[in-house]
Amino acid sequence: HPYIQSVTRPRSPASAQLGRRVRSLREQQGASQSALANRADMDPTHLAKIERGQGNPTLHLLVQIATALNTPVEYLVREISAADLPDTSRPYSEEDLRRSLRADGE
Repeated sequence: HPYIQSVTRPRSPASAQLGRRVRSLREQQGASQSALANRADMDPTHLAKIERGQGNPTLHLLVQIATALNTPVEYLVREISAADLPDTSRPYSEEDLRRSLRADGE
């Protein structure tokens, strides 16, 4: 069923990777989702969504989670790039723009 697949499927490879890291660190520390959510000052259902790759946490929430996990926020997002974003998000760099303009002008 398409609705169920969209609810259970990660939002993107970036969201899935972030969720795996959060879950792995939480489990390594022997903390329940409820305990981590309490330490991070967030709702446990939101944490569960993030761990499943279905959440899209704000920068502030990433800092809260990282603090509660006693890890740098950089670890949570390490090696996540634009290629890991949903297909609906395609940011580009200045270099990409210049390359595209040169190709269009040829």
